[in-house]
Amino acid sequence: MSAGSAEVRTQGCLAVSEGTVTALLVSECKAKDWLGYWPRTTCNAWNLSYKLTDPTGAEYKGWMRNNSGRFFDTYSTSTHPCVVGEWTYDQASMHDVPSVVNGLGTGFRKTIEVTDCGE
Repeated sequence: MSAGSAEVRTQGCLAVSEGTVTALLVSECKAKDWLGYWPRTTCNAWNLSYKLTDPTGAEYKGWMRNNSGRFFDTYSTSTHPCVVGEWTYDQASMHDVPSVVNGLGTGFRKTIEVTDCGE
C-alpha cells in the first residue's frame, strides 16, 4: 500500500510446527527521502486481525500484537490445529509511518498450501 511518500509492504505466511499453524505477518516500511530514494524507515503496525480457513472449512479468527520496526515479523497470539491442504489467509492491519502518514490500511487474501504438519 502506498501513500505518496510512504510505502508499506506486507506478506502473510503460515508457521507450521509440531501439528500447529500460526499466522505470521511480515511488514516492510519505506519513506521517500529528500533525494528521491526509498530507504526503509520505522513504522508502527496495529489493529492486526486475521482469519484462517483450513482445508475442511473450519475458521480461526485472531489478533496479533502491535509491533514496530523497518522490516519485521509479527506472529499471532494463538496457534491452530494443522491440517494438510490449502488454507485461506485473510489479513487486515493498519500501519503508521511517523511524520509521513498515519493509519495506512493494508490487507490481503491469499491461499497457502500446507504439505506437512511437522509432527
